[in-house]
Amino acid sequence: MAHILLLVSETLSTIEAKQLLQLCKTGRLFDVQNWISSGNSLSVPAELKTTPLRVALDTGFFSLVELLVSNEQSQVLKNQALDHALSYRRLDLIELLVSHGAEISSVPFVEALLLWDPTNSLLSRSRRRLYYWLSFCRGLRRKNSNHAWSVAGV
Repeated sequence: MAHILLLVSETLSTIEAKQLLQLCKTGRLFDVQNWISSGNSLSVPAELKTTPLRVALDTGFFSLVELLVSNEQSQVLKNQALDHALSYRRLDLIELLVSHGAEISSVPFVEALLLWDPTNSLLSRSRRRLYYWLSFCRGLRRKNSNHAWSVAGV
């Protein structure tokens, strides 16, 4: 995916922001790409209480999330998106967000642990991968076969 990074930070008008959010909600990837390449901002007014990145995460459209996060300037929004992706248990989106600068340290590790249920025999591969990946990122290591975990070096 080509990155279209333009340094545009002014906040959109409410009407423009609603148009952009609708494009994201309906998965109009090329229209959003054209929006960005035309030099339009991704910054929506706070009164709308959502962002294009959050809407894209809600739709689960990987390519749209990739486009938006690669053009997102706000570290806070990237970190909030990471927390949101974690709540959806979408390892692919979590990895994408981290690779584009979302800080794994911004996510409360306790929330990640609550998503993991070692007693669930139907535990999906992606949920296990998510747990092991987050454990690795936090410097945890598997201590024994009883699923006991300890902080590395302790």
